Amino acid sequence: MTPHKILLHLELNPFSATESLCAFCVHSDAEPLTLTFHATMSENVSFNAQEFQAGFTEYVAFKAKNGDKVTPTGDLLKWVNYQNSCRKINKSGGTSDLTEDKKLMLDSVDFPWKLSHQERWDEKFTELSAFKQEHGHCMVPQTPKGLGAWVHNQRKAMKMHLQDQKTSLTSQRIERLDSIGFEWDLNDWNKMFQELCEFKVEHGHCDVPRRSGNLGRWVGYQRERYAARSEKTKNMDADIENLESIGFNWTLG
Repeated sequence: MTPHKILLHLELNPFSATESLCAFCVHSDAEPLTLTFHATMSENVSFNAQEFQAGFTEYVAFKAKNGDKVTPTGDLLKWVNYQNSCRKINKSGGTSDLTEDKKLMLDSVDFPWKLSHQERWDEKFTELSAFKQEHGHCMVPQTPKGLGAWVHNQRKAMKMHLQDQKTSLTSQRIERLDSIGFEWDLNDWNKMFQELCEFKVEHGHCDVPRRSGNLGRWVGYQRERYAARSEKTKNMDADIENLESIGFNWTLG
């Protein structure tokens, strides 16, 4: 049976109160009614405004059903690749179909942009800068993924760099990390502070029992140092600021 094309009114654009019309193929037979995203393809793949919004809706539905680990296929994959191609054109100073409003829509659903290694590094650096601004230091708790893993990899890369081993840590990247006070070598205090940060993430507080090993003894010692400080003791100011940035309690009551 030949598919019948109809127009459906859909609220698609979260940045606009207007309704958009999108073309779908409707197959009606003995089987239940199904809707299939229809994109007009040509040798030079392109999508008009209606097809962009239809593709956006299809992508959101696909992601909701399959998550981030499944790659789209068919026309939807072509639509995804086309958005990435447009972004690349914009980044190189050209003009494409990808307007700022469209990019905001795609960003709002964590669209899988194909970023270069430098762009991914820049994203993490921006994330670290925000962390530094909020917490006053760059000692992000180490995690298997995310910012904590990235920070650990920068320190690892620096050790390789100092040993004249090949690494992606360029002098420009080192300079940028230095500019925000990145701690390259975690001394004993910083190592224990990072361990305390990880304890805070897991437990929601910094009240480590004193009998619970090295971290508990170290936390107790920080409280002793704080209680014994005087006007002449200035070398603890930075430690106090760092500890208070993660909600450290100086007294247990």
